[in-house]
Amino acid sequence: MLRQFLLWPLYQIREMQYSGQIIDALLCRLLRPVDGDSLHFDLGGKVVSFSIYEFSLITGLRITDVNTAIERSNRLYETYFQGHGSVHLSELMVAIRGCDQMLDRLKLRLVYILESVMRCHHKKTIIDIFHLEVVDDINAFNNYPWGRRCYEDIVHVFTRLHSRPRESMRKYDTYGLLLAVQVNV
Repeated sequence: MLRQFLLWPLYQIREMQYSGQIIDALLCRLLRPVDGDSLHFDLGGKVVSFSIYEFSLITGLRITDVNTAIERSNRLYETYFQGHGSVHLSELMVAIRGCDQMLDRLKLRLVYILESVMRCHHKKTIIDIFHLEVVDDINAFNNYPWGRRCYEDIVHVFTRLHSRPRESMRKYDTYGLLLAVQVNV
């Protein structure tokens, strides 16, 4: 069943181990983005580039829109979260456990995987309500360019950290599919 969803390519890189040391070393070698669409690293005097295209090749995630109309539905948000306020990952897990409908449970789990694995947000992070709206139509969810969204998370992490003064304390959180950067390097 997993092969039918956008997550299947990620299943194939499951054997890879995330290395914070590699990511930290890359942060130290980050050059200023030339075109804003790719990251450039100085590795031993050689410039190595990581763009959205490499990200897409590694992850298998879609980076372009298929021009399908996305029907947004508040049904899941209204049913499981009463349609008001923000939703945290922990609340999403409670909704998954309490869900009796198998298809709704699957949809809620897809949102959980998107938020916790693909976008790697912390448990206390508020999830994007758009994800709950679009997942109600599985075809729209599968055809949405999640690769672009995840890549933008990576670029944000790297450029945010790179803009800090060199003498400032290097304390940071990483999120997004940074495993793809490791595979590329």
